[in-house]
Amino acid sequence: MHYDHIEQEIREALEKIPGRASNWGETEWTRNIKNELAKLGKKHRYHVYARDYDGVNGGEWLFDMTWLEYSEKEFLLDIPIVSFPKSEPHPKAVPGKLEISGGRSF
Repeated sequence: MHYDHIEQEIREALEKIPGRASNWGETEWTRNIKNELAKLGKKHRYHVYARDYDGVNGGEWLFDMTWLEYSEKEFLLDIPIVSFPKSEPHPKAVPGKLEISGGRSF
């Protein structure tokens, strides 16, 4: 499957998270996933909105995390990523699974 460079960076960042996990509950999984996404959004110069994360542009905007792209005149041009945590009731589900939608979906 072909991914653009940002999609590939997201995949690589998220694939590293389980190696750091140590008896994490849902809150820790969600926080680590959202931290990685926030860092990548800022790296690519998007306005990142999420609650309680350092370096973001503001609090939640419709979803738990949103990347927004604005024009020079501050018109909203694109919403490349929106995300929200999704708890799975299945015992083999990964806690803190994150649904990602928008221009990029995994």
